[in-house]
Amino acid sequence: QIARDSIRILSVSADQKASKSLTAAERASSVDVLAGEVRRMLGDNPDLLVIVSAGNERFRGSFAQYETVDTVSLFRAALLKVKGEGTYHQRILVVAGSQQGNLFWDSWYDGPTTGSNYFTSLTELAAPAQDLAILGLRVGSAVPVTGADQAGTSFSAPMVAGVAAQLLTMDPTLTAAEVAFLAYPDLVPRRQPLNIRWKYIFWSHRDAHPEHSFSEQSIGG
Repeated sequence: QIARDSIRILSVSADQKASKSLTAAERASSVDVLAGEVRRMLGDNPDLLVIVSAGNERFRGSFAQYETVDTVSLFRAALLKVKGEGTYHQRILVVAGSQQGNLFWDSWYDGPTTGSNYFTSLTELAAPAQDLAILGLRVGSAVPVTGADQAGTSFSAPMVAGVAAQLLTMDPTLTAAEVAFLAYPDLVPRRQPLNIRWKYIFWSHRDAHPEHSFSEQSIGG
């Protein structure tokens, strides 16, 4: 269906957690099966860029550590596994959540166990996860999003996906890897869009650490 509909950007904020009744071997097997499907999806659709939210468990560590968590998000773990293998590294972007001050998002409404995940060497971007304004379906205009239950990286990933889609609108010939220059400031598109000026602020750092702030980057001039 992705190929049939010419889908170029896939934003993933789903969070299907493993059952606590699964053994470690069963969890790993489930992740492996899903990772196989991810590889097939990316291999069959060379123009597809996947943008996945980092999650909200305030996990900070490596993928190997995350894979052992008894309530690991299976599909997110599969995407992280494939990204870490290298072949599709630039075609899967992992987006953490940020808050005011260019800091990682933490929700103290729910105590210190809720906040943006961070995966060592796999998390390239952060985008706002709270204090947002989104389209209100009932009022048809932008409304503020507040409260612990209306914040998180599920808001962050679609923001980056929107920027990626805007890039493709301006230059449909960009490859998935070229669109992914969002994560790497030294990777520049082959052609700058003409007659369009726009700006979007996000946070990017190759070797970011959760206790450090992100550097502010602007794309598009």
